[in-house]
Amino acid sequence: MGRRRFWAEHPHGPIVLTTFSLVGATALDVLDEGWEEASLDVAPIMLVVFGCGALNTSFVKDGEVSVPLSYVTGTLLKMGQGIERHIAGGKAADWLGYFLLFASFVLGAVVGGCISLVVNGTWMLVVASVVCALTTGFTYFHQDRRDRRLEGRI
Repeated sequence: MGRRRFWAEHPHGPIVLTTFSLVGATALDVLDEGWEEASLDVAPIMLVVFGCGALNTSFVKDGEVSVPLSYVTGTLLKMGQGIERHIAGGKAADWLGYFLLFASFVLGAVVGGCISLVVNGTWMLVVASVVCALTTGFTYFHQDRRDRRLEGRI
């Protein structure tokens, strides 16, 4: 509903909502447990889950979610189908986007694992919030402006 009603003309609305969810989860956890808690309670986790759900609406085609970001297996399936189409005479573009998405899943897991060796609990939420906020700022202020400039709206 948010994708259709609130940010239909603004493709990066989901990441803004995700950023607010992560910042809210961090603030809630700090207020509830302080900075030294090594594990997270249910309420901050539910805000993170909400943010991930919002992020799943990032890729929309014909009004429906085309790539659910939380489903790695679905991405691998789409990639496999694209490879098969490419072998049968299609284009590399049939699978390359899904490969890059899967590679970003793997890279994110590796980076997250490395970060977890240094910080955990509330500080992990802080790191996630900062990274998400930086990504949001870049896409919101740079990418959208570039897209509008190319369309001749600025």
